[in-house]
Amino acid sequence: MVSEGCEEIAVQDLSRSSSDEELLGAQYRVLRTIGQGSFGHVKLAKHLLTDALVAVKVLEKRDNPFITSEVDIMKSVDHPNVVKLFHVMETEERVYLVMEYPGGGDLLRHVLQVLKLQEEEARPVFRQIVSAMHYCHESGIAHRDLKLENVLLDTRGTVKVCDFGLGTRVMLGEELDKACGTLPFWAPELFQQQSYDGHKVDVWSLGVLLYCMVVGYLPFRAGTWGKLQKQVLSGRCRIPPHISPELQNLLTQLLTVDPERRPTLEQVLGHRWLRQMEPASPQPSRTPPEQPDASIIRVMTYLGYNPEEVRDALLGRTFNAAMGTYLILLQQRDQEDWGRSCHGRHPLPGPPPCPSPVDPSFSIVLPKTVSAPACHPATFLPAKHERLEGSRKYIKSASAPSISGVPFTRGAKREMEPAAVEPSLPSGQARV
Repeated sequence: MVSEGCEEIAVQDLSRSSSDEELLGAQYRVLRTIGQGSFGHVKLAKHLLTDALVAVKVLEKRDNPFITSEVDIMKSVDHPNVVKLFHVMETEERVYLVMEYPGGGDLLRHVLQVLKLQEEEARPVFRQIVSAMHYCHESGIAHRDLKLENVLLDTRGTVKVCDFGLGTRVMLGEELDKACGTLPFWAPELFQQQSYDGHKVDVWSLGVLLYCMVVGYLPFRAGTWGKLQKQVLSGRCRIPPHISPELQNLLTQLLTVDPERRPTLEQVLGHRWLRQMEPASPQPSRTPPEQPDASIIRVMTYLGYNPEEVRDALLGRTFNAAMGTYLILLQQRDQEDWGRSCHGRHPLPGPPPCPSPVDPSFSIVLPKTVSAPACHPATFLPAKHERLEGSRKYIKSASAPSISGVPFTRGAKREMEPAAVEPSLPSGQARV
């Protein structure tokens, strides 16, 4: 009887897995896994209709209390420096988030390659990160897991903040009581096991992140949780002499132990160190307009979509296949990649050219060819003078996988009860 029951469960699991693969494979060709975490993984895939590369974050529903919040946040955010959500698919066991794939790796990999960033290089990168987080804070969102791995770069050097797996919505003045994130980036109030302001915690993490960018290693480094706690609560970290006085001042403000004295991100954007650069050119908005772009609708009609279905999907923000294809095409146009990558699949023999968005005379209606979706910490730290090398292997995070192009190991993604967070780290393995 037990054997028969196990066999039945195995058949059910196999059936569900096959169903999930069919759902994903109808619209995307999976190329490889590019990230791994406790509640899922991230795959690089190709959108079949447009040949665009996308990142597919596969979230396991089982024992994942953050999944609803992450999907909600990803659907709501729209900023040039936040990774863009295209399409959401759901099955009984999983949720698939189809997102843009920046393609330039993450900030940790870049820092490891150059050992540390010069201030002239760090300044525009950090400004974009702060701009993204200022937008999130103004929208009532706290990230709670800001770190180098969660900052992606595209091939043109544009920053894309990602991984809102521990993100949460917060009201003005609301305090949170669950400690989560990555230990080396924890703010003092998390080590004190106190309730905290999620936005102030993000500000501290940005200070740690900026320090890593320009110095090349973590500001607070220890072999045990207790020693790290002592260092962070002291607020004392060595700032090398090559750092300019303006940047030293900014780091000191960000890494202020008292959260009430930390600056807001609006104040950070106005800091004199960040004002030393020319204002960035405004980037095109990717928010679908009330009236969809006629040239993109024309291309989607050619690909087999009903124009009214596309408009309804955009108006209702359904993040279904129609909306996902529209957003992918919109991004391709913004990146001026139409000529290279807009060559959709054609169900009839022969390779007709893709209609150009600048050629209003080209229009053809084909049968619908696209399938619709089924339903819509303990950590090892660097020694004093060591770099960040290997931190991807030893620094364990509580968050879901980053959509970075570089594989890394993560720990369990869960909110840790403060009373239970004081594990001892294995001795003799503090090198990274």
